Amino acid sequence: MGMVYIYGVLVTIPSVICAGLILPKFLGNLERPTPSFLKADQPVDMNNLPSFGVSILVPLIPAIIMISTTIANIWLVKDTPAWEVVNFIGSSPIAMFIAMVVAFVLFGTDVVMTCSG
Repeated sequence: MGMVYIYGVLVTIPSVICAGLILPKFLGNLERPTPSFLKADQPVDMNNLPSFGVSILVPLIPAIIMISTTIANIWLVKDTPAWEVVNFIGSSPIAMFIAMVVAFVLFGTDVVMTCSG
């Protein structure tokens, strides 16, 4: 799974460059109205939002853990206690669980519960 993330980064970098820098020059300033189902029902309190860094870090935690596990497996000897611990923490469900716990701590349970319904 970690190799998929590593290859994905190699594909993502040129894609972001094309979509963020090159494509807007060809499209120009298009005016597109926002559909009503995408508009907020209640105004958002801009002073109570998490920082940009935290908002980016939390979804990337599983990817960072799994990539770190893949890189650590280069040096770790298979079937040793260290290898077992690293691969347990780097497994997809555990990495997602760690990210969820971090999200609860950073965003608070009230924010997470309001986002889920």
